Amino acid sequence: MLSTLSFSILSLAAAQEPTPLMEIGDVIGGTPYHVLRFDKLQINDAGEWHAQVLWDRATNEFCLVRNGALAHEFRELLGDGPGAGARWNWTHGLSMNEAGQVFYSMGFTNNPTGLLDDEGLYYEFDSLFALESDAVLDPAVPAGSRWHDWDEVQFNDTGTVLADADYEDGTTGVDHRVLVKLGVDPQGLPTGSEEIILREGDLLNGSTILRMPGTSRQSDMNDSGDVIATVRVSDGGPQKSVIWMNGVELARDGEPSSVGGGLDWSNLENAMMAVNSRGDYVFTTKLNSTSIRDALIVNGHPLVQYGDALPDIAPYVLRYLHGKEVDIADTGDVLWYGSFNDPNGNQDEALFLNDRVLVREGITMIGGVAIEEIETDEFSYFLSDSGRWVVFEATLADGREGIYRIDLDPDPTLLPLDPGVAGQVNTATVLNAGPGSRVLVGASSRRGNALIQCHGSLLESGLSAPVAKVAAAVADGAGKVVHSRVVAPSLVGTRWYLQALDMDRCRLSNVVPVQF
Repeated sequence: MLSTLSFSILSLAAAQEPTPLMEIGDVIGGTPYHVLRFDKLQINDAGEWHAQVLWDRATNEFCLVRNGALAHEFRELLGDGPGAGARWNWTHGLSMNEAGQVFYSMGFTNNPTGLLDDEGLYYEFDSLFALESDAVLDPAVPAGSRWHDWDEVQFNDTGTVLADADYEDGTTGVDHRVLVKLGVDPQGLPTGSEEIILREGDLLNGSTILRMPGTSRQSDMNDSGDVIATVRVSDGGPQKSVIWMNGVELARDGEPSSVGGGLDWSNLENAMMAVNSRGDYVFTTKLNSTSIRDALIVNGHPLVQYGDALPDIAPYVLRYLHGKEVDIADTGDVLWYGSFNDPNGNQDEALFLNDRVLVREGITMIGGVAIEEIETDEFSYFLSDSGRWVVFEATLADGREGIYRIDLDPDPTLLPLDPGVAGQVNTATVLNAGPGSRVLVGASSRRGNALIQCHGSLLESGLSAPVAKVAAAVADGAGKVVHSRVVAPSLVGTRWYLQALDMDRCRLSNVVPVQF
């Protein structure tokens, strides 16, 4: 019966418009209080997001929000010590992995045990992982050495935390700034494994390390434990900055760059960097040139550089790399922020994915309103490891401010059958399929959870068996399929449920009911 429908393919671009996650003034779920400012934003492959926000419960109070609802409030009582009355007071760093688990570097207050130290690492808010006063366990460190400070953290999916920290030497009493890996068991408890991988005062290729990374994006770690970082060094002459990864020097101020043309690396102390789970790395750099001043380096080669004519900014050319974030997904896609020489200063900056504009000030719309300004500070834009999700902070032309999300790899969307009347021509449309993907549409008279085979795996549909194959077609270059046909008059009075399947990606659409 419904097999009388057939496909005819049309071509129409389907842009992914950013959607609001939360805006200033919104009520925080589970409370009567409102958002005043966002801070420390992250998202994972499941699309779960986490942020520290300033709220209006009291002056200068922060809380932690997860997926729009209150996760933890200012001065919340902490579980598992450091004392019976210890409460959360501030956050230095936080990192959420793909399981949605969050590691915090935080400060405490109201600690009744009399501890002088008021900072530590926490797994969620339930498990105290390390205090400032804890003994350093790395066997290469003198006995009696104790942790003195915790700052930024990176938490991967394989049980390791990378932390910026200080410890006090048990022999000399001197403080040492370090990057350290700490082992985490599945319950969020310490495994006892600690490895200091970079330390102020140590030698790096014959040069003394003088200064460690200063911000959250000046070091990074992936699921394999690969670490990339920038450090300030001296070999007896002028101080220089070095980008280092797993013991290998990738770049050094004053040395020839991979951009070529006789250009040297410059100002690497301010480089932003990231490494994905395949070991691909990215970093920003300055160059000792007035004609090519900035470059974005991926695996040793420039992805983009000052003066490039990129597709979406023509006839203008790239100028500077701005922002305190850069990110690289496991797909190899790179998220970065830059400006170009558009004389209209209201639309001369953008958030880019590789060499394409993703969000442009003054041009990109959200609900019919243009984005006026994109926030470029730390934790203000983020790419999930899978490369599917982008979140960013922005201000809109109507004065709204908030955090917004883009789905770069959405599930297929089946639109309602139009007009949904038997005996007439009806049109069904599938959006967000993969370009060139094979798309099936199935139908059933009941909702359910029938299993559908796809490339050796079973997908749980939203339909009851038996599921009839309505039609099959190949999506156009925009991932869209449109099919139109007269629906038989005999279907008047019947109710059906339709669902689309992107066979190449094994992704199911929403279920659409139709009452003829």
